[in-house]
Amino acid sequence: MRKLLFAFAVICLPLLLTNCSGVETDAEEPADAFVGEYTTVDTYFITWGGDSKNSQLTSKFMLLKVDSDRVRMIGEWNTTGTVSGNSIVLDPTVYTDSDGYVNYTFSPGTLYGKTLRFSYSGSGQMRFTNGVSYPYNVSGNIVATMK
Repeated sequence: MRKLLFAFAVICLPLLLTNCSGVETDAEEPADAFVGEYTTVDTYFITWGGDSKNSQLTSKFMLLKVDSDRVRMIGEWNTTGTVSGNSIVLDPTVYTDSDGYVNYTFSPGTLYGKTLRFSYSGSGQMRFTNGVSYPYNVSGNIVATMK
């Protein structure tokens, strides 16, 4: 009887404890779904220097994992964001160079499959082609496809 009980303890007890521990080693963290390189289509409306127009731009950006629920965007904008489920909220950011600045804010984005969609707006002052600084305002919608 002791041998049978010992065999049970050696063989079955570790399996029972492993399955009942509640620790999942292969669980995906929220940020993992967003990590990758994206090709974007940016459809935007811009007013600047007395001119306004609708336009479209294609570009790329990467999302890198910073923490279980945080990512860093590198490319079109350099910012960070928080993810929850299939949603992402990008932190506001400021673009600056010798021609001026633009403050950008983002709406919550949503990832469906490999397609990420979000919108943004920006306002600031930028030097126009004539060398004079003018108010700069832009709003757009991003459709980004993960490679």
